Amino acid sequence: MAQIPKSHGIRSLLVVIVILLLIGGAVWFFLQKKSSPSVQNEPVVTNNVQAPKVVNLDDLKISYVVVPADQNSASIFNAIPSNIIAKEDIDLMTKYFNNYPPISYISLAESKKILTKYPSVLASFELGAGKQYYQCSVPMGDNCYLNVLRYIPNLAALNSFVLFKEGKVADAQDYAQKIIKLGQMVTAQTDDVINLLVGWIIQRTGYYALHETKPISGLSIDDKNTLLKNLREEQKKVFQFMYTRQIESVDYITDINKKPSGVIDKDTEDTFNEYRKAANNTTWKPDIVKKWFNDSLKIELSNIDLPCSSVYKDSKIDTGFNPKDTSQTDNFVGKTLYSITYGSFNTLSTKRCEVEGMINNL
Repeated sequence: MAQIPKSHGIRSLLVVIVILLLIGGAVWFFLQKKSSPSVQNEPVVTNNVQAPKVVNLDDLKISYVVVPADQNSASIFNAIPSNIIAKEDIDLMTKYFNNYPPISYISLAESKKILTKYPSVLASFELGAGKQYYQCSVPMGDNCYLNVLRYIPNLAALNSFVLFKEGKVADAQDYAQKIIKLGQMVTAQTDDVINLLVGWIIQRTGYYALHETKPISGLSIDDKNTLLKNLREEQKKVFQFMYTRQIESVDYITDINKKPSGVIDKDTEDTFNEYRKAANNTTWKPDIVKKWFNDSLKIELSNIDLPCSSVYKDSKIDTGFNPKDTSQTDNFVGKTLYSITYGSFNTLSTKRCEVEGMINNL
């Protein structure tokens, strides 16, 4: 049988692999057991046997909708050079915002000194936060950059603190709300884990700034519940986008005419061809592979519904895959594809819970 490629091809198959390397997070194995059918005391008539329920493996797929360029603030932030903020200022802001200390810890003089260097960055932040959307996604390929968004929220939070210490409380709170809005725009429109994490970091910084500058009664229970629900629904949507790309990959290996909706570069195309060639020389069971992804997704979705600090179920399915046993022929390509491109994302919910903690403290 043809060997599955083990070098650059597989590593470029899906963006999911990159995400897996960055996030990690498999915890321990858990496989949900199906309940046993109930026992009936009366004889069962067997001449009308019902067919087993067919699982719709497409009902959890999701369509990607491109945001119009004039409404998309990603173009504004992409235009900011990634190195525009000096390293010493990044280091000082990192020190300030480590573990989110009280506002009294933040030096007013040093904050002003930093802010005077970057009026154009703050102007871009305000312009971008005033847009309707932020969309930076997998289908855009390499045309989207997130590096600058790691530092702009801290710069904006410093401005909020300076405004507060100068007695401009309403302006300080308004600025904190702009940070939160930007983070919410990122998570609302994203289709991948990296953007989701960046959006959560931005929101967390905004909620921190709001908490430190508010002589207000805080958010209502209903407002908090709405914010918490939105966080979880957006995380579920990202998992559905990932699932969609996984199913599209299986379909593309099966049928070269079913091209995935995302960007496919030459290396990725070559990898699909290698999988397709190997699949033709062994047993290839695409519906079974899809069901592994489907079952994993359902476990991930159920994990999101659990309270914070819960023990999350490992969503990786045991397929019996043994990478060292290349003599396997039973769906070996399918087992390889699933094992390489799927990883459990339990640690992601832990990051979301950090944002939830900020919201609950308001």
